[in-house]
Amino acid sequence: MEDEKSITIGGRCEYIKENGFQCEAKAMTGSPYCFWHNPASQAQRLDARRRGGHARHCSVGEPGNYVIRSPMDILQVLQDCLNEVYSLESSASKGKTIAYIAQVLLRGWEASELDNRLKAMEDKVFGKK
Repeated sequence: MEDEKSITIGGRCEYIKENGFQCEAKAMTGSPYCFWHNPASQAQRLDARRRGGHARHCSVGEPGNYVIRSPMDILQVLQDCLNEVYSLESSASKGKTIAYIAQVLLRGWEASELDNRLKAMEDKVFGKK
C-alpha cells in the first residue's frame, strides 16, 4: 500500500518548494506534479519557454502603420486589437480584455456616428454637398 498513490484529477502538485511550502498549482492528470514540476514534461516546458519568448519579441502586426484622421480610423485599430486578442489562449484576462475593447469600440462607434451626423448637418447649413 505504501507504493500506491491516489491521484485526484485537479489535485494540488506535490512538489515542495525551497521555502518548504507545497506548490499551489493543479497536478497534471495522471501525475502528482503540475506541468512545471513534472520531470516527464521537461521537453514540453523548454518548448513552451522558447515559443513564449519568441511570441513576446516578435510582433504580429506592424505598429505605426495606422493613420488616424477620424473616429473610424481609431475603430479600425481597435478592431485589429480585438482580432489579435481573439487569437490568444482562453483565460479570464482574455475575456476581460475582449469586454473592454468591445466597450471602447461601442463608444467609438457612437462617436463616429455623431461625427457623421454633425458633418451632414454642417453640409446642409453651409450648402456643401
